[in-house]
Amino acid sequence: MTILPSSLQPDPIQMVQLIEQDGLAITLMPEDKTRLSLRVAPSDREAFGKQIGALLPDQIGQQAQMEGGSVACLGPDEWMVSLANDPALSLKDRALTATVPHALVDISSREFSLVISGADSRELLSVGCPRNLNHFTAGKACRTLCFDVSVILWCEAEDRFRIDVWRSFAPHLASLLQQSAKALAAEKRLHA
Repeated sequence: MTILPSSLQPDPIQMVQLIEQDGLAITLMPEDKTRLSLRVAPSDREAFGKQIGALLPDQIGQQAQMEGGSVACLGPDEWMVSLANDPALSLKDRALTATVPHALVDISSREFSLVISGADSRELLSVGCPRNLNHFTAGKACRTLCFDVSVILWCEAEDRFRIDVWRSFAPHLASLLQQSAKALAAEKRLHA
């Protein structure tokens, strides 16, 4: 029996562009980013940030830009780092020499990212997300639910959101987003 390396095995979502219609697109992001889960005591946040050369946001839900990507504060002692591969290697190397106690784990293979973009993106997300997205502006990120699936939601621009979802839930979530997008389009045609 031959076992293919994971990079050659088919993923549960095989299309890059899942849906595109007036005012809305759902796209599977290429897997060219590294995702790192970072845990640091709140009292050590600033010192650790200096040691790795990165500004770690101090407010839950806040994002900060880094060379090659961004970092979001998800909890009092938890950050999600999303970087291009080369800057991620450099960050991991700097973390190895940091003297501040921390945990930095590469979780890249655990998740997919879906991008919801277009004028109707906020409306689509409001169908499955219990958060009040009217106050969820560019530069915010949070752990939340989308159709009862645990996700990390990033607001990248007024009309562009990224959803990080575990691979095992990605086909289910993508299907629900596609169905909801079609329902929104049908409703718009009905009221046009």
